[in-house]
Amino acid sequence: MGCCCRGVSLLTLVVTLLLSGCGQFGYYWQAGKGQWSVLSSRQPIDSLLSADSTDEILKLKLQHVQQFRQFAEQQLLLESGGSYRHFVALDDDYVVWNVYAAKPLSVESYQWCYPLLGCMGYRGYFQKSSAIAYAEQLAEEGLEVHVGGVTAYSTLGWFNDPVLSSFLGENTLDLAALLFHELAHRKIYVRGDTAFNESFATAVAHLGIAQWLATDRVAQQDPAAFQHWQRQQARASAFIELLLEAREELSAIYCSGRTVDGKLQAKDKAYLKLQTRYRQYAEQWHYRGYDAWMADINNAQLATVGDYNLWLKSFEALYRQNPGDWQLFYQGVQQLAELPRKERVIELELLKSR
Repeated sequence: MGCCCRGVSLLTLVVTLLLSGCGQFGYYWQAGKGQWSVLSSRQPIDSLLSADSTDEILKLKLQHVQQFRQFAEQQLLLESGGSYRHFVALDDDYVVWNVYAAKPLSVESYQWCYPLLGCMGYRGYFQKSSAIAYAEQLAEEGLEVHVGGVTAYSTLGWFNDPVLSSFLGENTLDLAALLFHELAHRKIYVRGDTAFNESFATAVAHLGIAQWLATDRVAQQDPAAFQHWQRQQARASAFIELLLEAREELSAIYCSGRTVDGKLQAKDKAYLKLQTRYRQYAEQWHYRGYDAWMADINNAQLATVGDYNLWLKSFEALYRQNPGDWQLFYQGVQQLAELPRKERVIELELLKSR
Protein backbone atom coordinates (compact mmCIF):
# COMPACT_ATOMS: atom_id res chain seq x y z
CA MET A 1 0.00 0.00 0.00
CA GLY A 2 1.47 3.35 -0.96
CA CYS A 3 2.18 6.34 1.21
CA CYS A 4 -0.84 8.24 -0.06
CA CYS A 5 -3.20 5.53 1.12
CA ARG A 6 -1.47 5.39 4.46
CA GLY A 7 -1.80 9.16 4.72
CA VAL A 8 -5.55 8.86 4.29
CA SER A 9 -5.71 6.13 6.94
CA LEU A 10 -3.67 8.22 9.35
CA LEU A 11 -5.78 11.31 8.66
CA THR A 12 -8.96 9.33 9.33
CA LEU A 13 -7.57 8.09 12.65
CA VAL A 14 -6.41 11.57 13.68
CA VAL A 15 -9.79 13.12 12.82
CA THR A 16 -11.50 10.42 14.91
CA LEU A 17 -9.20 11.19 17.82
CA LEU A 18 -9.74 14.94 17.48
CA LEU A 19 -13.51 14.62 17.40
CA SER A 20 -13.38 12.42 20.50
CA GLY A 21 -10.69 14.36 22.27
CA CYS A 22 -12.76 16.84 24.26
CA GLY A 23 -10.56 19.85 23.63
CA GLN A 24 -7.29 17.93 23.26
CA PHE A 25 -6.78 19.17 19.68
CA GLY A 26 -3.17 20.27 20.20
CA TYR A 27 -2.10 17.00 21.75
CA TYR A 28 -3.68 14.77 19.11
CA TRP A 29 -2.45 17.00 16.31
CA GLN A 30 1.18 16.64 17.42
CA ALA A 31 0.67 12.88 17.77
CA GLY A 32 -0.74 12.57 14.26
CA LYS A 33 1.91 14.85 12.80
CA GLY A 34 4.69 12.93 14.55
CA GLN A 35 3.35 9.54 13.44
CA TRP A 36 3.05 10.76 9.86
CA SER A 37 6.64 12.04 9.95
CA VAL A 38 7.82 8.57 10.99
CA LEU A 39 5.76 6.70 8.40
CA SER A 40 6.67 9.02 5.55
CA SER A 41 10.41 8.54 6.19
CA ARG A 42 10.44 4.75 5.76
CA GLN A 43 12.91 2.92 3.55
CA PRO A 44 12.46 -0.79 2.65
CA ILE A 45 14.97 -2.89 4.56
CA ASP A 46 15.45 -5.23 1.60
CA SER A 47 16.50 -2.27 -0.55
CA LEU A 48 18.94 -1.05 2.09
CA LEU A 49 20.49 -4.50 2.41
CA SER A 50 21.05 -4.76 -1.33
CA ALA A 51 22.42 -1.23 -1.75
CA ASP A 52 26.21 -0.83 -1.90
CA SER A 53 25.91 2.60 -0.27
CA THR A 54 24.39 1.24 2.96
CA ASP A 55 26.76 1.27 5.94
CA GLU A 56 27.98 -2.25 6.75
CA ILE A 57 27.20 -1.93 10.46
CA LEU A 58 23.65 -0.85 9.64
CA LYS A 59 23.32 -3.81 7.26
CA LEU A 60 24.39 -6.22 9.99
CA LYS A 61 21.88 -4.81 12.47
CA LEU A 62 19.07 -4.89 9.92
CA GLN A 63 19.94 -8.53 9.20
CA HIS A 64 19.59 -9.20 12.93
CA VAL A 65 16.17 -7.53 12.84
CA GLN A 66 15.08 -9.88 10.07
CA GLN A 67 16.33 -12.91 11.99
CA PHE A 68 14.55 -11.86 15.18
CA ARG A 69 11.31 -11.05 13.35
CA GLN A 70 11.30 -14.47 11.69
CA PHE A 71 12.08 -16.17 15.01
CA ALA A 72 9.24 -14.26 16.68
CA GLU A 73 6.80 -15.38 14.01
CA GLN A 74 7.90 -18.98 13.70
CA GLN A 75 8.86 -19.86 17.28
CA LEU A 76 7.01 -17.38 19.51
CA LEU A 77 3.86 -17.30 17.36
CA LEU A 78 3.86 -13.51 17.25
CA GLU A 79 2.40 -11.77 14.24
CA SER A 80 4.37 -8.95 12.67
CA GLY A 81 2.11 -8.34 9.67
CA GLY A 82 3.90 -5.71 7.61
CA SER A 83 5.82 -4.33 10.57
CA TYR A 84 9.61 -4.13 10.88
CA ARG A 85 10.18 -4.44 7.15
CA HIS A 86 11.10 -0.77 6.76
CA PHE A 87 13.72 1.43 8.40
CA VAL A 88 13.56 5.04 9.59
CA ALA A 89 16.63 7.10 10.46
CA LEU A 90 15.72 9.50 13.27
CA ASP A 91 17.43 12.75 14.17
CA ASP A 92 17.53 11.78 17.84
CA ASP A 93 18.21 8.83 20.12
CA TYR A 94 14.51 8.69 21.02
CA VAL A 95 11.37 8.72 18.93
CA VAL A 96 8.96 9.82 21.67
CA TRP A 97 9.19 11.32 25.16
CA ASN A 98 6.67 9.97 27.66
CA VAL A 99 5.35 11.91 30.62
CA TYR A 100 4.62 9.82 33.71
CA ALA A 101 2.93 11.11 36.85
CA ALA A 102 1.68 10.04 40.27
CA LYS A 103 0.05 11.69 43.23
CA PRO A 104 2.27 12.60 46.23
CA LEU A 105 0.77 9.77 48.28
CA SER A 106 0.45 7.09 45.61
CA VAL A 107 2.65 4.75 43.59
CA GLU A 108 -0.12 4.14 41.07
CA SER A 109 0.33 5.71 37.67
CA TYR A 110 -1.74 8.76 36.88
CA GLN A 111 -4.06 7.77 34.03
CA TRP A 112 -4.75 9.48 30.72
CA CYS A 113 -7.68 8.20 28.67
CA TYR A 114 -7.65 8.01 24.88
CA PRO A 115 -10.24 7.06 22.26
CA LEU A 116 -9.76 3.51 20.97
CA LEU A 117 -6.90 2.74 23.39
CA GLY A 118 -8.52 3.24 26.79
CA CYS A 119 -6.68 4.69 29.78
CA MET A 120 -2.89 4.44 30.00
CA GLY A 121 -0.21 5.38 32.52
CA TYR A 122 1.70 7.77 30.27
CA ARG A 123 1.29 10.55 27.74
CA GLY A 124 3.63 10.64 24.76
CA TYR A 125 5.05 13.58 22.81
CA PHE A 126 7.16 13.62 19.67
CA GLN A 127 8.92 16.80 20.86
CA LYS A 128 10.92 16.71 24.09
CA SER A 129 10.19 20.35 24.82
CA SER A 130 6.44 19.66 24.69
CA ALA A 131 6.80 16.74 27.10
CA ILE A 132 8.81 18.86 29.55
CA ALA A 133 6.32 21.74 29.34
CA TYR A 134 3.41 19.40 30.08
CA ALA A 135 5.30 17.75 32.94
CA GLU A 136 5.98 21.17 34.46
CA GLN A 137 2.27 21.95 34.23
CA LEU A 138 1.42 18.73 36.08
CA ALA A 139 4.06 19.47 38.72
CA GLU A 140 2.46 22.87 39.33
CA GLU A 141 -0.80 21.02 39.93
CA GLY A 142 0.88 19.00 42.69
CA LEU A 143 1.74 15.76 40.90
CA GLU A 144 5.12 14.07 40.94
CA VAL A 145 6.36 13.72 37.37
CA HIS A 146 9.00 12.05 35.25
CA VAL A 147 9.89 12.49 31.57
CA GLY A 148 11.58 9.56 29.82
CA GLY A 149 12.83 9.05 26.28
CA VAL A 150 11.31 6.10 24.38
CA THR A 151 13.23 4.15 21.73
CA ALA A 152 10.23 2.15 20.46
CA TYR A 153 6.47 1.99 20.57
CA SER A 154 3.73 -0.10 18.99
CA THR A 155 0.73 1.21 17.07
CA LEU A 156 -1.05 -2.07 17.96
CA GLY A 157 -1.54 -3.01 14.32
CA TRP A 158 -3.05 0.30 13.20
CA PHE A 159 0.07 0.84 11.08
CA ASN A 160 3.04 -1.21 9.94
CA ASP A 161 5.61 -0.13 12.49
CA PRO A 162 9.10 0.46 11.06
CA VAL A 163 12.48 -0.31 12.57
CA LEU A 164 13.77 2.96 14.03
CA SER A 165 17.41 3.97 14.28
CA SER A 166 16.74 4.35 18.03
CA PHE A 167 16.41 0.54 18.18
CA LEU A 168 19.88 -0.06 16.87
CA GLY A 169 21.89 1.39 19.72
CA GLU A 170 20.92 -1.69 21.66
CA ASN A 171 23.21 -4.72 21.71
CA THR A 172 22.05 -7.74 19.73
CA LEU A 173 20.03 -9.40 22.49
CA ASP A 174 18.51 -6.14 23.69
CA LEU A 175 17.38 -5.53 20.11
CA ALA A 176 15.71 -8.95 20.08
CA ALA A 177 13.99 -8.28 23.41
CA LEU A 178 12.73 -4.93 22.14
CA LEU A 179 11.20 -6.48 19.02
CA PHE A 180 9.60 -9.34 20.97
CA HIS A 181 8.16 -6.81 23.46
CA GLU A 182 6.62 -4.60 20.79
CA LEU A 183 5.23 -7.52 18.79
CA ALA A 184 3.60 -8.87 21.95
CA HIS A 185 1.49 -5.69 22.11
CA ARG A 186 0.06 -6.61 18.71
CA LYS A 187 -0.83 -10.08 20.01
CA ILE A 188 -2.87 -9.18 23.10
CA TYR A 189 -3.85 -5.75 24.38
CA VAL A 190 -6.34 -4.85 27.12
CA ARG A 191 -7.85 -1.39 26.91
CA GLY A 192 -7.07 0.64 30.02
CA ASP A 193 -4.70 -1.77 31.79
CA THR A 194 -1.13 -0.54 31.36
CA ALA A 195 0.35 -2.86 33.99
CA PHE A 196 -1.19 -5.93 32.36
CA ASN A 197 -0.11 -4.95 28.84
CA GLU A 198 3.43 -3.94 29.70
CA SER A 199 4.09 -6.81 32.10
CA PHE A 200 2.82 -9.28 29.48
CA ALA A 201 5.05 -7.79 26.78
CA THR A 202 8.04 -7.77 29.15
CA ALA A 203 7.39 -11.45 29.97
CA VAL A 204 7.24 -12.36 26.28
CA ALA A 205 10.54 -10.56 25.75
CA HIS A 206 12.23 -12.39 28.65
CA LEU A 207 10.83 -15.80 27.71
CA GLY A 208 11.54 -15.23 24.04
CA ILE A 209 15.17 -14.37 24.72
CA ALA A 210 15.52 -17.51 26.86
CA GLN A 211 14.22 -19.59 23.96
CA TRP A 212 16.51 -17.81 21.51
CA LEU A 213 19.51 -18.47 23.74
CA ALA A 214 18.56 -22.14 23.96
CA THR A 215 19.68 -22.39 20.34
CA ASP A 216 23.19 -21.35 21.46
CA ARG A 217 23.50 -19.10 18.42
CA VAL A 218 24.75 -16.10 20.35
CA ALA A 219 26.97 -18.13 22.68
CA GLN A 220 28.61 -19.84 19.69
CA GLN A 221 29.07 -16.66 17.67
CA ASP A 222 30.17 -14.31 20.43
CA PRO A 223 30.52 -15.88 23.90
CA ALA A 224 31.96 -12.69 25.39
CA ALA A 225 28.92 -10.68 24.32
CA PHE A 226 26.64 -13.39 25.67
CA GLN A 227 28.34 -13.33 29.08
CA HIS A 228 28.17 -9.53 29.13
CA TRP A 229 24.44 -9.67 28.40
CA GLN A 230 23.88 -12.26 31.15
CA ARG A 231 25.59 -10.03 33.69
CA GLN A 232 23.68 -7.01 32.47
CA GLN A 233 20.37 -8.85 32.88
CA ALA A 234 21.24 -10.06 36.39
CA ARG A 235 22.19 -6.52 37.34
CA ALA A 236 18.98 -5.08 35.88
CA SER A 237 16.84 -7.71 37.63
CA ALA A 238 18.44 -6.89 40.97
CA PHE A 239 17.81 -3.19 40.42
CA ILE A 240 14.16 -3.72 39.48
CA GLU A 241 13.64 -5.95 42.53
CA LEU A 242 15.06 -3.17 44.71
CA LEU A 243 12.61 -0.68 43.22
CA LEU A 244 9.62 -3.01 43.47
CA GLU A 245 10.34 -3.61 47.15
CA ALA A 246 10.47 0.16 47.75
CA ARG A 247 7.24 0.58 45.79
CA GLU A 248 5.54 -2.05 47.98
CA GLU A 249 6.80 -0.37 51.15
CA LEU A 250 5.58 3.05 50.03
CA SER A 251 2.23 1.63 48.94
CA ALA A 252 1.74 0.24 52.45
CA ILE A 253 2.60 3.64 53.92
CA TYR A 254 0.19 5.48 51.65
CA CYS A 255 -2.64 3.02 52.41
CA SER A 256 -2.05 3.08 56.16
CA GLY A 257 -4.13 4.87 58.78
CA ARG A 258 -1.43 7.48 59.42
CA THR A 259 -2.19 11.17 59.18
CA VAL A 260 -1.08 12.97 56.02
CA ASP A 261 1.92 14.41 57.88
CA GLY A 262 2.73 10.97 59.23
CA LYS A 263 2.60 9.48 55.75
CA LEU A 264 4.85 12.22 54.36
CA GLN A 265 7.42 11.66 57.11
CA ALA A 266 7.37 7.90 56.55
CA LYS A 267 7.66 8.53 52.81
CA ASP A 268 10.83 10.59 53.29
CA LYS A 269 12.35 7.84 55.42
CA ALA A 270 11.44 5.20 52.84
CA TYR A 271 13.12 7.16 50.05
CA LEU A 272 16.23 7.69 52.18
CA LYS A 273 16.29 3.95 52.81
CA LEU A 274 15.97 3.32 49.07
CA GLN A 275 18.91 5.61 48.32
CA THR A 276 21.02 3.83 50.92
CA ARG A 277 20.14 0.45 49.47
CA TYR A 278 20.88 1.74 45.97
CA ARG A 279 24.38 2.83 47.02
CA GLN A 280 24.97 -0.67 48.38
CA TYR A 281 23.66 -2.12 45.11
CA ALA A 282 25.98 0.12 43.06
CA GLU A 283 28.99 -0.93 45.12
CA GLN A 284 28.09 -4.61 44.85
CA TRP A 285 27.67 -4.48 41.06
CA HIS A 286 30.37 -1.87 40.43
CA TYR A 287 27.88 -0.05 38.25
CA ARG A 288 26.77 3.60 38.33
CA GLY A 289 24.60 3.61 35.23
CA TYR A 290 21.41 4.27 37.19
CA ASP A 291 22.76 7.22 39.16
CA ALA A 292 21.06 9.90 37.05
CA TRP A 293 17.73 8.07 37.14
CA MET A 294 17.97 7.66 40.91
CA ALA A 295 19.05 11.23 41.62
CA ASP A 296 15.50 12.55 42.05
CA ILE A 297 13.58 9.29 42.33
CA ASN A 298 9.88 9.83 42.98
CA ASN A 299 6.48 8.15 42.94
CA ALA A 300 6.05 8.60 39.18
CA GLN A 301 9.19 6.58 38.46
CA LEU A 302 8.25 3.81 40.88
CA ALA A 303 4.78 3.68 39.35
CA THR A 304 6.35 3.20 35.93
CA VAL A 305 8.56 0.37 37.18
CA GLY A 306 5.44 -1.25 38.57
CA ASP A 307 3.58 -0.94 35.28
CA TYR A 308 6.30 -2.76 33.35
CA ASN A 309 7.09 -5.42 35.94
CA LEU A 310 4.16 -5.77 38.36
CA TRP A 311 2.80 -8.97 36.79
CA LEU A 312 6.01 -10.23 35.20
CA LYS A 313 6.29 -13.18 37.60
CA SER A 314 2.60 -13.97 37.09
CA PHE A 315 3.01 -14.34 33.34
CA GLU A 316 6.22 -16.32 33.75
CA ALA A 317 4.37 -18.68 36.10
CA LEU A 318 1.58 -19.05 33.55
CA TYR A 319 4.13 -19.96 30.87
CA ARG A 320 5.76 -22.57 33.17
CA GLN A 321 2.46 -24.46 33.33
CA ASN A 322 3.12 -25.59 29.74
CA PRO A 323 6.70 -24.56 28.96
CA GLY A 324 7.39 -24.17 25.27
CA ASP A 325 3.71 -24.20 24.29
CA TRP A 326 3.18 -20.60 23.23
CA GLN A 327 -0.31 -21.24 21.92
CA LEU A 328 -1.53 -22.43 25.33
CA PHE A 329 0.28 -19.54 26.99
CA TYR A 330 -1.48 -16.98 24.82
CA GLN A 331 -4.81 -18.70 25.39
CA GLY A 332 -4.25 -18.37 29.13
CA VAL A 333 -3.30 -14.70 28.78
CA GLN A 334 -6.38 -14.06 26.65
CA GLN A 335 -8.58 -15.67 29.28
CA LEU A 336 -7.10 -13.33 31.87
CA ALA A 337 -7.59 -10.38 29.54
CA GLU A 338 -11.30 -11.14 29.21
CA LEU A 339 -11.92 -11.17 32.97
CA PRO A 340 -13.32 -8.11 34.76
CA ARG A 341 -10.41 -6.08 36.13
CA LYS A 342 -10.85 -7.06 39.80
CA GLU A 343 -11.05 -10.76 38.96
CA ARG A 344 -8.03 -10.41 36.67
CA VAL A 345 -5.96 -8.92 39.47
CA ILE A 346 -6.94 -11.77 41.83
CA GLU A 347 -5.88 -14.36 39.26
CA LEU A 348 -2.60 -12.56 38.57
CA GLU A 349 -1.85 -12.42 42.30
CA LEU A 350 -2.49 -16.15 42.59
CA LEU A 351 -0.13 -16.84 39.68
CA LYS A 352 2.55 -14.63 41.20
CA SER A 353 2.52 -16.66 44.41
CA ARG A 354 3.18 -19.98 42.61
